[in-house]
Amino acid sequence: RREREIMITVAELVLFVFSFGCLFTNTERSVVEYTLIDSLYFAFVTVTTVGYGDLSAQTQAGRFATTYYIVSILFWLPSK
Repeated sequence: RREREIMITVAELVLFVFSFGCLFTNTERSVVEYTLIDSLYFAFVTVTTVGYGDLSAQTQAGRFATTYYIVSILFWLPSK
């Protein structure tokens, strides 16, 4: 039972990171050509709260999406 819960949580986290990575790629496309790998890296660094700062949102849409992503994780994580 516990192993199943952990697997589901990890799968949800991977889905969060991948979904945001795709969204980030699209929101920043007009200003910066981030690759999907760059965007997944940004999503992972953001969710782990490391925040190196080597990549960042350059557009208003990207900043809004990043804020939404952080707040979503903050509400989702404690429920686990």
